[in-house]
Amino acid sequence: MDESLKGKVAAITGAASGIGLACTRALLAAGAKVVLIDRAEDRLSRLTAELGPDAMPLTVDLLQPAEASGLLPRILDLAGSGLWEGDLAVVREDRGVYRTRRRGSR
Repeated sequence: MDESLKGKVAAITGAASGIGLACTRALLAAGAKVVLIDRAEDRLSRLTAELGPDAMPLTVDLLQPAEASGLLPRILDLAGSGLWEGDLAVVREDRGVYRTRRRGSR
């Protein structure tokens, strides 16, 4: 087993299925702790039980701006304070689309 990411943390959106789940499995195999982010709470619960203690579920609907805006602090809280020391190695984010206003525009 490759452990090149041992001690690192990855945050993966869309982690309950498809490419997000494949990325999660690869990162766990490389020794990373992975925060699985998805809105499918039931699937996240089943997956994290299957994947083991280095898989941490975080239920978030990224289509809701209020939930999306608080994502990073929730990742940091879930994965531990060591992240402030540069341990957040990977963030895969491609889920959720919402419009934000540019500064100074109405």
